Amino acid sequence: MVRNARVKLKMTTGEKIARLRTTKNMSQEALAIKLDVSRQTIYKWESDEAMPTKANLSELTKILDTTFEYLMNDELEDDVKIKNDTNNNDILPVVVDKPEVVAPVETKPENKQVSYICDRCNKIITDQEDMVRVNSIVTTGHVHSRHHVTVTKTYCKECKKEIDEEIAAQDRARKIVAEAKGKKRRILAIVMACIAFTLAAVIGLSISISSQQYLGILWTFIIASLFSCFVGCMFLYNNIVVTVFLQVAVWGFVKFPGIIFTFDFDGLEFLIVVKILFAILGFMLAALFVTLGIMVGMALSPFVMPFAIRKNIKYPAESWSVI
Repeated sequence: MVRNARVKLKMTTGEKIARLRTTKNMSQEALAIKLDVSRQTIYKWESDEAMPTKANLSELTKILDTTFEYLMNDELEDDVKIKNDTNNNDILPVVVDKPEVVAPVETKPENKQVSYICDRCNKIITDQEDMVRVNSIVTTGHVHSRHHVTVTKTYCKECKKEIDEEIAAQDRARKIVAEAKGKKRRILAIVMACIAFTLAAVIGLSISISSQQYLGILWTFIIASLFSCFVGCMFLYNNIVVTVFLQVAVWGFVKFPGIIFTFDFDGLEFLIVVKILFAILGFMLAALFVTLGIMVGMALSPFVMPFAIRKNIKYPAESWSVI
């Protein structure tokens, strides 16, 4: 005869966890996911190699529908089937099998799919092959305290293609504008060179004829030609003549020292006189070095002028840069 009765059985905490888990048809992996632990941790609990923390036990009571005292008490009082032997009236409990604890199998972690958002169209990008990262330098701060920060932006392939097309269109537009300015610069340089030659020739011829120095006519045309080449190189603004002239001319612009004077009539008179002398000296120095720069530029310009015009025709967009 078999009947139900309540008996006390000895079970460990790990065996209780395993028994309750199996009654709920829950795998070790499923329980591990709910507890946010690894499958190996569940295995160690059920094989009594480790004990759950108080927080884990609290979560286990909710997931397995049990109590904290039940899990921690080694004596388990439960309903089991009791066999009554009619021959000797002994009551024998049916052997209750312990739940089988299965060792976890090492599995490779699954590659979690990471999603990105396009910074241009806000499209969600799930495939990294469709994603393009672009590093750009952004300048922040005021004029006297600028900082350069590298900003990384994420774009989808379609937006990256559109951005590349926009950048290419802007480059083409800038090139067209620069070429137009370069051509205007070339025309202006030729016109100004012709005007400079005419003025220099008229002044030189008038002086030579009035003084009846006919040999000066030859020098007039030579100097007029050199001066016109110098003016043309200066207006082309793409050659070494501009740099040489500016480097020589800047030597004439010097800063004179301060003046110590007494604050009375004689002192103020002395200050005014010295200031006037400094102004005349500064003007003479500036005129001297500007003239010297023009002479050096005139000596170089006949050799530079053909290459400057050729460069402007071939690369009109570079007419604004000084070599």
